[in-house]
Amino acid sequence: GVFTMKNTITLSELANKREIFIDYSAVFNTHFVNMMIEQARPLHDAQKQITVHRSVLNELTKLAENGSIGDSTIAKERIAQLNALNSAGVVNYIGNSLEPRSSNQQYIELMVTYRNKKDLAFISDNDAFIADIELQNKISSFPGNQITVFKYDENGNLVEDACKTLDVNESDDKIKSPESGDKVDRLMSMFGLN
Repeated sequence: GVFTMKNTITLSELANKREIFIDYSAVFNTHFVNMMIEQARPLHDAQKQITVHRSVLNELTKLAENGSIGDSTIAKERIAQLNALNSAGVVNYIGNSLEPRSSNQQYIELMVTYRNKKDLAFISDNDAFIADIELQNKISSFPGNQITVFKYDENGNLVEDACKTLDVNESDDKIKSPESGDKVDRLMSMFGLN
């Protein structure tokens, strides 16, 4: 069957163009580990970093302490992995770990603050949060650059989020049933049908 390849980009290619922020959902995803196994060295050699808000660590810590056994194990692994990447200079921590608000709220605030100075890229695996970021792009009263959002495809590659290119009718359908639409897309991809 014929299927269209979305444009994938490596983390280090992206780091050459933009400042990269990554959220809790994208860090928790298994694809994060594979991506870092592949990309930590190129990032390090290029002296580039990805930025992780300390509130992401807080959320992982809460999960490590109170989550199900499976989630707790993953959370502990991620904290150790992030700390190792941080000590190697590949992950840059920002923000106040004592700040009680969710990492997503704090990220939105940061992006609004930084966007006029820098080209920002945001990696997320959370569709609701991606919609929030893309809303920031649409609010014309905010000065500054468009924030580009990336998510993982089914192979764990980074792809630019396609929401922005949908026409209005399609995006309305997407909003009504994000879960079912996503699942169908994934299954279609799995069977090579889209």
